[in-house]
Amino acid sequence: MFKKDKDSKDKATQSISIGGGTFTNSPIAQAGGDLQISQQIVQSEANSGLTVDEVLGLIDRFAAIIRESDLSEKQKEKVLRHVASGKDEVHEKEPDKELVKQDLQRATKVIKDVDEAVSAGQGLWQKLEPVVTKLASWLGVAVSTFWA
Repeated sequence: MFKKDKDSKDKATQSISIGGGTFTNSPIAQAGGDLQISQQIVQSEANSGLTVDEVLGLIDRFAAIIRESDLSEKQKEKVLRHVASGKDEVHEKEPDKELVKQDLQRATKVIKDVDEAVSAGQGLWQKLEPVVTKLASWLGVAVSTFWA
């Protein structure tokens, strides 16, 4: 039998990356103490279930929410330019999702900056969240990508 020193604690850190699978009766499933688990789920295009027309509809909905918002006309124009650029890319035969993501990130950055500066965008995120969530799924990224 091993004798454990009561003053020593195992403070080693471990990093484990596992792709898929279920664990029962394993050290991972039975681990205790200061175990921290982080999970990232990325949904593939095939699993997103959105057609190009649905994505275009979501982008149109995003734009409509912006037009109806309390943002200034200048701020609306700036956001809508980014949204229109992303929409143009979706129209391509093989859309570059990275470019669409970047355009939507630029649009949401404008909203975030306005919200932090003057709270004019207050409540805007709640209206945009369902739309952005679906678009993030199609793009294969986390929703937080747009509000980082």
